[in-house]
Amino acid sequence: MLGLLARFLLLGTLFFVLYQVQLKGLPLMNLRVTKPLVLIGAIGAIPLNLWLDWKRFQISLDSDLGRVEQGKAFFQGLIVGFFTPQIVAYTLGRMSFKNTAQNGSIVRSGALAGMAQFLITVGFAGFGALYLESLSSPVYLMGWMAVIFVLIVVYRNAETFFNRIAQWVGFTFSARPLPQKQKMSLLFYSFLRYGVFSFQFHMINASLGAALDLKVLAVLMLSYGLITLAPSLLFGKIIVRESIAVAVFAYYGLSKETVFVTALLTWLMNVVIPVLYAILILNKRWKTYSS
Repeated sequence: MLGLLARFLLLGTLFFVLYQVQLKGLPLMNLRVTKPLVLIGAIGAIPLNLWLDWKRFQISLDSDLGRVEQGKAFFQGLIVGFFTPQIVAYTLGRMSFKNTAQNGSIVRSGALAGMAQFLITVGFAGFGALYLESLSSPVYLMGWMAVIFVLIVVYRNAETFFNRIAQWVGFTFSARPLPQKQKMSLLFYSFLRYGVFSFQFHMINASLGAALDLKVLAVLMLSYGLITLAPSLLFGKIIVRESIAVAVFAYYGLSKETVFVTALLTWLMNVVIPVLYAILILNKRWKTYSS
């Protein structure tokens, strides 16, 4: 079953890559990898990104769930996340049908991890917009600071909001509040994960001959923010991600072809490869249990 899923995933990935290339009509044949060692550096960051996501899951879980069950929930969420929005994968996608007593903690964990990453991404997107547009207006600054303040308040008191929403939909939310110290650790690891994403993007971009400067960094920050806010249903935002990145980079006079390939390779490294790894791990465990 998982082998069939892996084949479907690879076939779907190939289909979307070909679709994107034909849809954009970009002259990609002229692109060349001019710095292969830099590209290898980006590829080498894949395990680090996966480990940081694992640490975020462990920190936000804060329950008595065993390590084997934690791993199952984590990898299960990776697979579900390929076909659904990330918040669904982080919460419902990691729930257990057998050990239902831990589902409250799992839902809380996914929601907190998503909120932490969202807070970091939106914060840096604001910095990017400030740099690119020289938005020194007090109104803009106050508005951006107000948004960040509200997000921090919601994040620090997330369990209260979860309980109210759960009561409204008729669901009993039983997970205990996560200590503030662990919430700060979750923010820190989300910041590191954001840094890994940015590092990979810049390394891939540089390997294709693009220059690295503060403008590219600011455009990337803004692109990540818009991609995070954009809705998505399937395949890790593959259509949305590249479209937004190409549009934003082109708006600021940067190469559309290079950023398209960069965004696509970043998606392959951080979505497709982890999902394939998750399939292999779960398939191996299921074979062990059934033997």
